[in-house]
Amino acid sequence: MPLGSIGDQVWFDWDGDAVQDSDETSGPNDVLVWLYRDNGDGVFDADTDTLSQTTTTSNDDTGHYLFTGVTPGKYWVLANQYDPDFPTLMIYLTSNANPHGMIDLQPGQNYRDADIGFVYGGV
Repeated sequence: MPLGSIGDQVWFDWDGDAVQDSDETSGPNDVLVWLYRDNGDGVFDADTDTLSQTTTTSNDDTGHYLFTGVTPGKYWVLANQYDPDFPTLMIYLTSNANPHGMIDLQPGQNYRDADIGFVYGGV
């Protein structure tokens, strides 16, 4: 079965609207990003879903990341909201307006919409 990939960008959502605007292209360097495989219940739980891979964002101020060699299945992507680069920020997944939006990866699919926007706490 063909393997796929999941990725895109962790970025700073300066206006907190959950939309990556044209001026919101920068992202944090070296932030830990996790890829969890869903256990079949469709609800994210770090204790029961399987940690499949970890990676870090690129070191070029863009916040890009990529998981490769991913088997087809349902996945959750999260970034470390407690990273010391931005300790007062909170996280939400902006690609589908759900804090933990599940990705259903098909055989050979290269999914590039797993955007994760960070905003300052309270937004």
